[in-house]
Amino acid sequence: MTLQVESRLFRHDVSRWESSLSLLFRRTFEEQVRWDDACRADPDNGYPVPSASLLFCGDHHIRTLNRRYRGQDAVTDILSFPLLDMDEGQFLLPLGRADLDQRGDHCLLPLGDLVLSLPRAMVQARRHGHSLDREVHFLALHGMLHLLGFDHDTEEREARMRAIQERLLADMGLERLP
Repeated sequence: MTLQVESRLFRHDVSRWESSLSLLFRRTFEEQVRWDDACRADPDNGYPVPSASLLFCGDHHIRTLNRRYRGQDAVTDILSFPLLDMDEGQFLLPLGRADLDQRGDHCLLPLGDLVLSLPRAMVQARRHGHSLDREVHFLALHGMLHLLGFDHDTEEREARMRAIQERLLADMGLERLP
């Protein structure tokens, strides 16, 4: 799994999270995605390497994106822009060459893009009484699960999504404090 982390925030160094977020995304993908022969876009080369991007930004930028792409004129904490049709880790359509990004001798499978408001994450971390590290990882993982087709549109699906998040965060020592 490759994760490209970028920032539009000049006062905050987000590079401290790049390694741990990459590890979290890799674990999430490995645990939640079900590869099958229909997913092999190139049988001779095996499975492609999944990739995603994560942009840290401010409230103004995420509000603009939220208004443009979701029709909601409000600040939000994380936006997910999936590129593939998936449902809870299952590919809904076979992958084709157009889904892949050939990079030299390896092949990437772009999953989508995430945009995270760091100021909103700071506010929420204080409100919930936990560290900014936990909040950033929680939000990024939440967004990653959306890229993989998870949603919280019903109580049952929300409970499954929440359980995955809490377990993976606890494995990294970022459990929710009582």
